[in-house]
Amino acid sequence: MRTIIEILFAKAQGVFQRGTIAILCIILIAFFITTGCDESTPLIPTQSDSTALQPTEETTNLLGTKWHLRKFVQVSQGITKTPEPESDQCYWIFFDSDTTLFGKTSTNDIVGHYRIDPTTSTICMDEFGGTKISELFDGNLYMKKMLSICSFELMETSLKLYYNETDYLLFNAYSYENK
Repeated sequence: MRTIIEILFAKAQGVFQRGTIAILCIILIAFFITTGCDESTPLIPTQSDSTALQPTEETTNLLGTKWHLRKFVQVSQGITKTPEPESDQCYWIFFDSDTTLFGKTSTNDIVGHYRIDPTTSTICMDEFGGTKISELFDGNLYMKKMLSICSFELMETSLKLYYNETDYLLFNAYSYENK
């Protein structure tokens, strides 16, 4: 037979557990409210946005294409580096629409918006980021270079994304064979 003290102690534990959960919920809600998106910057450019470009033949060639990073190329220093780890599951991007892309680093999913001016072969990555699991291998280098992309060169099966006047990320068209 349980004593009154044991019953009161058990009830107090239940109230404490419910109170702790309620406090944690309040903290999480407050966190999401205070770290939400800035409403002054739309996530997707509208047609009235002067920076949003209409799809052209050049941008249309990128639409629906998936590219796999094969090399970090530093022409200025004579360095060509294969990204690590070497895996078809890492370091890829997919141009989903005329303004959005998504992909993968060494460990994280990435998403962003881009703008292309085909007359000058310039590309600008806007609002580019992803999940925040610690990057491994060349993940940080890849993200740093992707955030600096300023121009591109599109060939039949390869894409060069330049992060300065001479150095670039070399992508090959993603092969779906044996995937």
